[in-house]
Amino acid sequence: MTLRQLQYFVAVVDAGLNITLAAEKVHGTQPGISKQLKQLEGAFGFALFRRRGKSLDALTEPGRKLLEQARQVVDGAQALRAVARTAAGDSGNHLAIGASPSAARYLLPQPLAALEKQVRDLAIELQLLDTGESVEALRRGSIDLAISSTTVDSPPEALALPLERWRRVALLPREHPLNDDGGERLQQPLSMAELARYPIVTYRSAQHARSSFQRAFSGHGLHPRVALAAADTELIKTYVRNGLGVGILAPIAVSTNLETDLVVRPIEAGLPACVTWLMLPPGGRLSPEALALTGLLGVEAAQLEELARLG
Repeated sequence: MTLRQLQYFVAVVDAGLNITLAAEKVHGTQPGISKQLKQLEGAFGFALFRRRGKSLDALTEPGRKLLEQARQVVDGAQALRAVARTAAGDSGNHLAIGASPSAARYLLPQPLAALEKQVRDLAIELQLLDTGESVEALRRGSIDLAISSTTVDSPPEALALPLERWRRVALLPREHPLNDDGGERLQQPLSMAELARYPIVTYRSAQHARSSFQRAFSGHGLHPRVALAAADTELIKTYVRNGLGVGILAPIAVSTNLETDLVVRPIEAGLPACVTWLMLPPGGRLSPEALALTGLLGVEAAQLEELARLG
């Protein structure tokens, strides 16, 4: 039994027993992970998964019992690596960050530029990850911290501090029918019913039937058509400009000074608020570089200490 085998075990479970998806998240190969899982089962002396052909169907009862202990070992190993780096006083001036595309493009540039001036010869690795991918990367120890956004009722499964709460806005071409009234009307929130009348261009999560986006509309008896879903906000704006649909995105991603060909409209309170989270590794231990970045993001040391204590 090895740590890598336990990491693969946890990754496969978190990927919904999809080995291909797990391989992408841990930067491995499907045959390699399958082989390691078989070796792990051989070391334990029993099957961790029920199989249907070449696919994994479910965890066995022993597999379910071992999963939590496996998580603790994987998380503990990550925390131990962070402690070792700090104790050695040699972090290598390296900082690995997981971030959503919006956070990477709009939130992080100024803090990272300031950090580069503070830390000599700093090497920054910025990985574009969604929330679930960031959680897994933190557990594996492949990133030092992460920044991602969720709806208020869905905090990430990691140690996390809220950086900012915000509500999504609508983005439309100036000639769009919803702007026909012009004048003061452009300052009024668009209703859910108005938005549902047109194709929508927004983030990938909105495609999922159980997403907060879909639940919000269905709660009003509405069924919006997501014409295009993407992770990159600039791509969303490009398709809005070309008339594919009404954009729904984070307010940080739009600037009324720069997007003069587009109109930003508020949306009524039907869509739930969102939170941008600072996500920490298990145990809450941070490298000196990561700790310096949290300060530039406006997080106080006492907040980090309290989160680590509660976690």
